[in-house]
Amino acid sequence: MDKPDRRHPSPYRRHHPYRLALSYDDPFLKMGRTMTKHDIYDEIEGFQVWNYMECDKDEEGRETWRINVEVKRGSEVVVPVVAGDRTYVDRGLAQVAGRELGAKLIAGR
Repeated sequence: MDKPDRRHPSPYRRHHPYRLALSYDDPFLKMGRTMTKHDIYDEIEGFQVWNYMECDKDEEGRETWRINVEVKRGSEVVVPVVAGDRTYVDRGLAQVAGRELGAKLIAGR
């Protein structure tokens, strides 16, 4: 097995050292659709704002993203999961909305 080349680190890690993203596709058996889940966090004022995003695609390939946001400090949950109140047409918009909701939750603590 080849070792990773340490001289050329991932540009994603270099520019976003505090962000972790996990993404996977899961068979969504209703009407042959697939659902993508994308979990990401941002550091805001010492808190980890977790944005659990889910994408549902219809038969025509259109995406609908939903967000659920949770605020943690270390392993402690500070604000339990809060569902977003709308859907988004792409992952970028859902990611920004999750960050904004997380900042509001931190400010309202």
